[in-house]
Amino acid sequence: AQIVQVVSEFLNNAVEALADGGGEIRVLLRGVECSPAELAGSRTDVEVAPGRFVVLEVADNGHGMSDDVRERMFEPFFSTRRAGRGLGLATVLG
Repeated sequence: AQIVQVVSEFLNNAVEALADGGGEIRVLLRGVECSPAELAGSRTDVEVAPGRFVVLEVADNGHGMSDDVRERMFEPFFSTRRAGRGLGLATVLG
């Protein structure tokens, strides 16, 4: 259920990014080997041991995000949507 919620949040954001005129959404799932250096940039509060991981990538060719939005996108209650609650990506991070 949690994985479905994460994928749904990412897809909803991608669909909204394309709302102005269509585009493409790509979903990629792949296995990777992560080193300690790669994991050092993780946004989790949990220490993660190096090793094999699954990467889920959702990408779109929408208008993109400004640097300011990218810095705050995981903040609870931060939203760029008029009707947004700002909990989607905060939930994903959690």
